[in-house]
Amino acid sequence: MDTEVRDVFTDEPVVAREYDVDHFIPWSFVMNDELWNLSPMDSSLNGQKSNKLPKWEPFFEQFARNQYQMYGLINERQEIHKRFEACFRDNLHSILAGQELYRVGNSKEEFYAILQKNMRPVYDSVRRQGYELWI
Repeated sequence: MDTEVRDVFTDEPVVAREYDVDHFIPWSFVMNDELWNLSPMDSSLNGQKSNKLPKWEPFFEQFARNQYQMYGLINERQEIHKRFEACFRDNLHSILAGQELYRVGNSKEEFYAILQKNMRPVYDSVRRQGYELWI
């Protein structure tokens, strides 16, 4: 598995200590820090994005790719799995995460489909609430 994580918005490799953790769907809407909604983002861009909603296309695809990479690492590396278990207890309360997304054995296609099936209605609801799009 390719372990190079790329910024969702710039497609550049994420450089340690030069990124922030960003909510794909703004925190002010979901009001949680659940793992399925988080992604590394270039620190200099995070302030620009602020409380805006990224365009679904083309950004969801890279977001899902990063999420799937993390899913693979959780299941391949014991030290990461231990961190995931701690995170799971504190930051994964949705049924999506516990019963579908992070179950062992999802193919890439299944993982993407589960993530999209659960995130798209939330995304559309945010749009209907009038959140500004960030391009």
